[in-house]
Amino acid sequence: MGVGCTILVGVSAFTYSYIIRHQNLDSPEGKSPLLSSQNNCNVKRRINVQGYKFVKPVLMIETDCEASTLFPLKNELEGIITNFKQQNVITNASVFVFDMNRSDWTGVNDDMQFQPGSLIKVPLAISVMKKLEEKKIKLTEKIVASNTLNVHQTFGSKSIQSGQTYSIEDLLKYSLAYSDNSATQLLNAYVDINQFKKVFTDLSIAEPNVADLNYTISAKDYSKFIKVLYNGGYIIASKVSSIIIVLGLHRLLF
Repeated sequence: MGVGCTILVGVSAFTYSYIIRHQNLDSPEGKSPLLSSQNNCNVKRRINVQGYKFVKPVLMIETDCEASTLFPLKNELEGIITNFKQQNVITNASVFVFDMNRSDWTGVNDDMQFQPGSLIKVPLAISVMKKLEEKKIKLTEKIVASNTLNVHQTFGSKSIQSGQTYSIEDLLKYSLAYSDNSATQLLNAYVDINQFKKVFTDLSIAEPNVADLNYTISAKDYSKFIKVLYNGGYIIASKVSSIIIVLGLHRLLF
């Protein structure tokens, strides 16, 4: 497979997600072909960045069918899931694998819905960065953490402190690198709900109901956030801040 490969796994009441990248040995200098290596599989559709007058950069290319070269991996994943279910480790699982460079993919129950949990912080951060791109906010903008800040956190990690002052960039780091719910709560004030929804619809994902505490998404759809970060075509306002999101995504997934 190519330099960039994403595997997303949704498992019953919780989610395991991770990114695997390794060198492609099938082509010169480790470079994968731009288009899919799948046989007899037409391009399903191109998703382009909207809002530009003269150009529409490609965000991602999606293909109709699974790559036959990934069927051995698919069979192996099905075996692992079956084994875990028989041991009552999980009730069910969803896996989606996508080669970033070739657009090859395969999956097991990849359209199954699961609650994203803290992974929802990635599209939230992207919507904050889109606001930065429109020059409506600055990363250096300061905000004081409320003394009444009290947000449920399921695990201990670095967290912002009540009464202290933080920049938006600081909040992004805490939200993503440490999955800090308190920082995320403060970032919500800088999120335009319509822009947040647009992050989804721009990627051909159904508009989320922000009032639904039981919101679900498939591993296949969630992979689109990783694709656009990998391709670097959706957020262009700040290289540094885009790196923050990528590194934070790595921390959330691992």
